[in-house]
Formats: sequence, C-alpha cells, structure tokens
Amino acid sequence: MRLMKSPVVLFVLLTLCACGGAEKSSTVPPEAAGKPVVRYSRGGDAQRRRVIAEAAIGRKDAARKPKVSAAAGTKDTAPSVPVPTEAASEPAAEATPAVAAVRPAEVSSSEEEKKTRVKPPKAQKSSAEKTRLLLEYLTGPVPRAQKAYKVLWGVDKKQIPSLVAHVGDNVPTKIRELDLLVLQHDFARYDEKSRRWFYLIKGMGNFEIDDIAMNKVTRPKGAVRVRLKNFKGFPLGVVLRAGLLNRFRSTRFPGLDDRKFIVQWWQLFYRQNASNLK
Repeated sequence: MRLMKSPVVLFVLLTLCACGGAEKSSTVPPEAAGKPVVRYSRGGDAQRRRVIAEAAIGRKDAARKPKVSAAAGTKDTAPSVPVPTEAASEPAAEATPAVAAVRPAEVSSSEEEKKTRVKPPKAQKSSAEKTRLLLEYLTGPVPRAQKAYKVLWGVDKKQIPSLVAHVGDNVPTKIRELDLLVLQHDFARYDEKSRRWFYLIKGMGNFEIDDIAMNKVTRPKGAVRVRLKNFKGFPLGVVLRAGLLNRFRSTRFPGLDDRKFIVQWWQLFYRQNASNLK
C-alpha cells in the first residue's frame, strides 16, 4: 500500500503544482507585471500594432485602463481616451466660448467708461456774458483789474458794442494808472496865458488826472505813449475808453463833441471803424 500510494501521491502533487503554476501565471494582473502588457490584434496591420504598442509603452496608464479588442480583423479602433479626462475637458471646452464672449463686452464697457470720463468741452460764453465778467474784473481787486484792462487791448470785436454802452459809467475802480497809445499829433497844447498844458485826447471825454507822463514810440510813426495817473482810481467809463482806444488804433474820429456826448461819440466811432477791426 505504501508503494502504491507513493507514486500516486507524487503524481498528484506534480499535477497540482503544474496547474497551480499555470493558473498563477495566467491570472497575474497587468498591474503586477514588470512591464505593461501590450495587447493588439494579430492581424496583418503592423502599423496599427506599432501605434498601439507605442501608446502602451510610452504611457503606463494606456496598458492598464483602456481595453483593446482582441477580435480578429485589421480595422480595430484605437483605445478611447479615459472617461475622467473627457469629463474634465468638456467643462473647459464649454467655458472657453463663455470667457471669449465676455471679454469683448468688458473691453467695450471699459472704453465707454473712458469716453465718459473725458471732460466735455466747456460751453462757450456769449458776448454779453463775457462783457459782464470783464466789467466785474475791472471793478475788482487791483491785480485782476489791471489784467482785465490789458484784455481790452485785444478784446473780441463782437464784444465792443456791449462795452461801448458802458463808456459813460462812473462806477469807481481801483485802477490808478492807464497806459494809452495816442495817435493824435495835437492832443497836448500849451496855453501861453495860463501857462498850462492841456491834453485833449479824443474819445476820452472829461476826466480828472493827478499826473501824466509821455514818451515817443517808434511804431506806429508819430504815436506817443501816455501814462495817466489818478491816485483815487479812475471811473469804469474812463478805463473802458482808454482800453478801447488801444484796441481801435484809428484816427477816424467822428465830428461829434466827445466831452458832451461821450456814449454817442463812441457809437459813431465804432460804426466808422467796424469794417477795419479784426
């Protein structure tokens, strides 16, 4: 019995070992293998097999996750992209057009904001408004009044009629000196009887002065620069007359007496010289 059992036992053991080894080798999962297992069809498409093999060897995940069909034939499909990758890429693909659609709107809105931030051009003042401000400056503090007086030398032609209406005003100002360019040749006269100098500047009418200084200028020829002083301050009408004479620079005087009809004299003076004013 012992002899009979020994060979049988040995045969059974050998059989079991052989079966166990075969099962062990066949049931080894791909993850336990040292190298990724490359599975492809045994058809004649060598190029297809090479592509699948390179994909499996180049990326270890390709041999583990995708399952390649081993059915016969050469028209096998390539391993599909893993589902998680597709799921992750789909939202990104959907988000890209949305972002692209939003950016132009943001840019356009920012451009519109910049345009709105730009300060609109100031509305041009009317001639009447400019005249009102100029008269206000002339009767204001000394620095501003002196600057306003020099503005009269180049005042806009359209403002002159509204300024002429105030050449008879007696409103006091703080302007104590007036520089005047006189083009007359006989405005200064010496009276032998009274032994006094008289200054009759056409267009200036009647006004009081405390001091006067004169000097000749080269241009225009024959003109004299006159500085008038009134320590109390000249009236507004006198300031306007002197400034407008510097603006006109003309000897085309009307025949009216300016000492009696100062406003009418200036109205005629303007009409006679309006076409030559720039």
